[in-house]
Amino acid sequence: MPASKFWYVGMYVPARSRFVKKSTRCERLIDAKDFAKDWYEERVLERRNHKVIEEQSFAAFAQRFQTTQRRQISRGELVEEMFYNDKLKLDNDLLPYLGHIHVSKIDYNLIDTFIAELHAEKGLSQS
Repeated sequence: MPASKFWYVGMYVPARSRFVKKSTRCERLIDAKDFAKDWYEERVLERRNHKVIEEQSFAAFAQRFQTTQRRQISRGELVEEMFYNDKLKLDNDLLPYLGHIHVSKIDYNLIDTFIAELHAEKGLSQS
């Protein structure tokens, strides 16, 4: 098999723990260098946008939920015991499994798998 006539660009991506390689589809080195610069900048932007994604994780929303519950307690709309029970459930079960996941990625199948694992691990009833 002959070598490709196109230049390739590559870099190590720590978030994926692997080396990523892509064809520039350029035969001239000068064009390949321009492509490589643009491609690298796109990867850097992806990494920066990942910080925004972390702000939309299940853990971030759980923290906002607890802040809302604290305000409800101060207004007399919620009892402290309910906040405590919700916090225990979040800290012990939900956040270890779902905390790092972006909320848009949480779907029926993920929740169903989570419930099945929780049921098997702790021997919970169907309710």
